[in-house]
Amino acid sequence: MSPQSESAYNDAILEAIVSLGNKLDMTMLAEGIETPEQFNRLRELRCELGQGFLFSPAVPAKEVAAMIKRGFANGESSDAMKRAKGSKRRKKDER
Repeated sequence: MSPQSESAYNDAILEAIVSLGNKLDMTMLAEGIETPEQFNRLRELRCELGQGFLFSPAVPAKEVAAMIKRGFANGESSDAMKRAKGSKRRKKDER
């Protein structure tokens, strides 16, 4: 995903792709998640996995195990996930 892809046309394509993958019982992975809004939209569509600068810049393979031990695999929210949840709350409050 990229910030430019947030138009209604591109959102419809995203929704169709994720929906098709889910209906075919495929694991869906989004790449390039940069904003809390993108993350929240993907969660709404039931996209199970994702990566991007919202979570972390690229890191050497040897650092991945340490990242997982710090919380990604222990159910703890990363700072990015906390920001995304806060963004979702702000949108509800604006309504």
